[in-house]
Amino acid sequence: MVLCGASPASRFGAVVSDSYGEDCNGVGMPSACQREAAGFRVEFNDGTDMLQSFDPVADSRSRVLVLGTMPGVMSLQKQQYYGHPRNAFWSLVAALAGEPLPEEYGLRKAMLLRAGIALWDVCRCCEREGSLDSNICREEPNEIVGLLADHPAIRAIAFNGQPAYRLFKRHVEKELKAWCIKRGHPGYPYLHLPSTSPAHAVPFERKLERWRPLEEYLRY
Repeated sequence: MVLCGASPASRFGAVVSDSYGEDCNGVGMPSACQREAAGFRVEFNDGTDMLQSFDPVADSRSRVLVLGTMPGVMSLQKQQYYGHPRNAFWSLVAALAGEPLPEEYGLRKAMLLRAGIALWDVCRCCEREGSLDSNICREEPNEIVGLLADHPAIRAIAFNGQPAYRLFKRHVEKELKAWCIKRGHPGYPYLHLPSTSPAHAVPFERKLERWRPLEEYLRY
């Protein structure tokens, strides 16, 4: 059982296999047949059953980091970022990339990377009833500063909904500012984007208009 807070050496860099099996960079994560129906869970330090987030999607082409909170129930079941069919995330990425939306998840991640977008969640693990961000509790953050350090081409941080920013501000922002000061880094612009969740009932065209500012940072 992987404890919440464990960080495999392969945490940053190439896209990790969707299987989360022993072929997943050799870290011996549970295979698909071993995952619970509710999604990939880990044991917290006190024995509590916790939700576990996914590995980041990023490579040397990444120029904007998009942060969510924690994958929802359907995403955990599918082991896919934004797995709910009514979530607008992948359609927005396709529109920004100027590409047709692929059906296959691996092709969607490849499209994301071609567009220069890195993807992760603020929470590494948490407790949560259902999929609502307001139900997140006992969360622990991902190593976002480490991800940024390993991907120096990233020039901005975007938040998929305000709950992602609130969690980032609570758990990560202070560490990031200290890291930037220590290294003489100018810091990262923040882009506050409307949530792609179907619970945020806004027409797709309006969401796309609000996501368009990413394009400025995606240009080489």
